[in-house]
Amino acid sequence: MHSDFEPGDRIKLNGGLAEVIRAYKVGDLPYLRVYIEGEGAKTVCVEHVSIESADDALSTLDGLNSIPDTRLSLRSGSTCEQTRSSSRLPTNKDNF
Repeated sequence: MHSDFEPGDRIKLNGGLAEVIRAYKVGDLPYLRVYIEGEGAKTVCVEHVSIESADDALSTLDGLNSIPDTRLSLRSGSTCEQTRSSSRLPTNKDNF
């Protein structure tokens, strides 16, 4: 991924999350000054590192939110999803 980077862009740099501080060129070589989580600030040549969009990682996490909640409620035997969609709550009268 070689594109124009802006300060504040979130990227995955060699697999780790990073934020672009500054993008510039030295001759024909593009460089980034980045803050890498857990390591600190670093300057890297774009040609010598692996760069991915951090959005790819976030979209994977967002996909986990669409997994249905199918745990069983021990009281009613229904799934949590069914219990949430029910319009009334069970009472003690339901048990007799």
